[in-house]
Amino acid sequence: MNNKKHNNLGFIYFLLLLGLLIVFREPLANLIDTMLVKPIFSKVSSSLATDLAILSSLTIMICLLWDNKDHKWIIKCLGTLLILFAIYRFGNYWSYTLSYLLGNTHLAYIDLTAIFVSILFGRHWYLLCARQHDQGENTAANSGFIEDNSIETEEHDTYERSQIAKQIANQILGTKNTRSFAIGITGVYGSGKTSFINLITNALEKETHPPLIINFNPWNAETTADLQKLFFDELSISLGKEDSALSSHLYNYYRRLNGKSTFVGNLVNNLRDVSVIFNRDLDDEKKKINDMMIALSRKIIIVIDDLDRLHNEEVIEVLRLIRNTANFGNITYIVAYDKRYVEESLKKLNKRSYKNYLDKIFQIEIPLPKAESYLIANALIKHLEQIVRPNELSYVRDQFINLNFDSEYEEAISAAFNSHRDIVRFVNSFSIAYEMISEEVDFVQLLYIQILKFRYPIAYDTLYDRRKEVLINSSSTFIYNQTYSLRKISENRDAEYTILDILKDDLNLYDLTQVKYILNHLFALNLTLHDKYKTRTITNPAVFELFFTSRISSVGLSERGFVKHMLGDVTLINPYIDNQLEKGFSTQLTHRILKMNIQDFIDRDHYENIAYAFIQKIIPAYINEKGMQESIVSGFISTHLDQWEQIVNKYYDRSIDAHSRHVSKLLSFHEEAYLFISELARKMILRKEDMRQEDRNIISIEFFLDKQLKSLTAGVDSNSQIISPEVTWMFWGIRRYYRNDNEDQSKENFDDTWEIHPKAVKILYDKLNERDLKHLLQSLISRDMYNEDRYVLHAKLIKDTFRNILELRRIVNINDHTAQEIKKEFLGFLWQYEQNSGSSVKSTFEHLEIN
Repeated sequence: MNNKKHNNLGFIYFLLLLGLLIVFREPLANLIDTMLVKPIFSKVSSSLATDLAILSSLTIMICLLWDNKDHKWIIKCLGTLLILFAIYRFGNYWSYTLSYLLGNTHLAYIDLTAIFVSILFGRHWYLLCARQHDQGENTAANSGFIEDNSIETEEHDTYERSQIAKQIANQILGTKNTRSFAIGITGVYGSGKTSFINLITNALEKETHPPLIINFNPWNAETTADLQKLFFDELSISLGKEDSALSSHLYNYYRRLNGKSTFVGNLVNNLRDVSVIFNRDLDDEKKKINDMMIALSRKIIIVIDDLDRLHNEEVIEVLRLIRNTANFGNITYIVAYDKRYVEESLKKLNKRSYKNYLDKIFQIEIPLPKAESYLIANALIKHLEQIVRPNELSYVRDQFINLNFDSEYEEAISAAFNSHRDIVRFVNSFSIAYEMISEEVDFVQLLYIQILKFRYPIAYDTLYDRRKEVLINSSSTFIYNQTYSLRKISENRDAEYTILDILKDDLNLYDLTQVKYILNHLFALNLTLHDKYKTRTITNPAVFELFFTSRISSVGLSERGFVKHMLGDVTLINPYIDNQLEKGFSTQLTHRILKMNIQDFIDRDHYENIAYAFIQKIIPAYINEKGMQESIVSGFISTHLDQWEQIVNKYYDRSIDAHSRHVSKLLSFHEEAYLFISELARKMILRKEDMRQEDRNIISIEFFLDKQLKSLTAGVDSNSQIISPEVTWMFWGIRRYYRNDNEDQSKENFDDTWEIHPKAVKILYDKLNERDLKHLLQSLISRDMYNEDRYVLHAKLIKDTFRNILELRRIVNINDHTAQEIKKEFLGFLWQYEQNSGSSVKSTFEHLEIN
């Protein structure tokens, strides 16, 4: 609001300046003529040198001001110049020297200057508008901290206490006191006592005959002994303008009270009352001052704030001043304090009657008026609206407030904000985390975790520091879909959370209830601003730490960057992926993309570009780092192939042919991702074999078999030295299945239902003499499932691939690329196996690594 007023005021000043320039254009023209035109501009002649000098100067000016960030200042200066140009260029004030090079166009040097100034003006106007637009979308009006200032006037009374303050002020003025009258304003630290006193004094000052208000700040005293001196100095100086004689008496009274009075001092300070020179009794002196106080035309109000911030001895000294030393008529003390703190200070003075002591000092104690929950809620909204985005503020106003401030349930967390100071402190703390990670995590989750951090920091720290004890990681098949939930102390459905059991010695029952309420909103309910932000919650292990570190780690993937580049301009997708892969973020990218639902992709272009880049670029880097993970393939199938009908309807305008072409391209990156594509094709073939023929979708088994075979070829060709473990594993998965839907399959031998596909055998067979066979040979041997010391051959694999053991032996013998010790050990086992008639053989391997 203040910024808006300031902007309006600036616009008014600008209009005023424009008006003055127009009204006083004649005298201003004379002034310019005298100071600039006749002595300088009239001497300028039209020439090539002049043209070059002026154009160079204007170019330098543009270069200097082009990237200047103070757009408003430049706009004001350039705008003023353009107004002057418009006034005097088209008036009959002077004739203008034409440009030497552009004279035929009737352009004068002043016109060239105006053109350059207009270009610069337009640029900075555009940049200012763009910056204000960005600020309107992404930042609050006040990006800094909120000051915890007390209110000064009724206009800022957000808690509606001004009516009570006015009533107190009226009754203070109506009180005729012959001794001091003390009013205590009580409330806990930070509850708004200072603001309430300001409302009272503000009401007093608006009276027709306002009282004299003296603000005494005990904090200014360096020691307890200085308190009395500071008080009487303040009182004497303030009363000096009302009654100088009274001021002098007060000064002398203090000095005599402390044994510092002298005859000369009395004479100098009390010339208006000669009787004081003689050693009058101190009580008489006090009575004299009391009478003079009562005789004053104005009531004296002494305000003492923050009594509960003083040390015990200082508290007692201030109370002694009020009760005894400065107990004068016509004075009203208004003192703000936390009663429990002051009573603890008095307890050290008198343990028996300390609770009654305040009754002897304060004629009335007024507890700070309570604020209704809706007023506290309004204060929270008011401060948050300077920070959060409009849709987030709508959530706070429409849902969060209704749930936590207007709710009748005891668990509602409105109690977390006991005072206005609590709100200010919370919002200031929240603003740091918000500015750092609001575009990385869900707003609702951030709000609740920050409330936990603010009100129950021990619970917040325990949740992070002991997360392995208090959280359970779900047993999802897909690692990227794993989530955190709260661990319970037992399997019982009604069992308590482990974290609450840990905290029971540090928090009372009510606080534990509040902590449970907050944790339920974070984990059990998993509340979010929108369903699409479920990946940004504290239950996501990949995001969990963000809620506690409030920054993206050096190995973390920025959600803001991901959304901006992957779901923004489609041309940014591949450069962004390349950049993230250079940083080594293949795992983070893989998991984040696999979390995307069909609905998350904006359009067909985004869907296809992300899917292609995932297989062509991200998956090869992921496999290189983590190895082949079955769950990654299953996750991709779940989204991109199982939901083919939704994809066709959403992104392909119901065109099955267009989608089929997409899938064909998607699985064409054999050179880059042969392992992934082969495993994907294998899984899809198995799914289709489990379906009846009429249930199979439009993509055939033959299509996926073709992808398997091409992937195998790419895998074999990728290494000219050896048949790698990955290629071996891939080869065994390329199978041809047989099924008979009319027979009882439960009685059927599984090995009779499939064979290694002959086409795959041919591809591998052609390379057997050119590669090291170590990994292939190892894969043919396995441990006996009943005896770990014994081993068997995979007869089925040997039969499908080599037809018989004789052919296998021949292949091994003629291979020159496999180490002799490997060949010898394998052939020796082969001979033992044959001698044992195909039963398991006890053997020890030194060179072959049998899993």
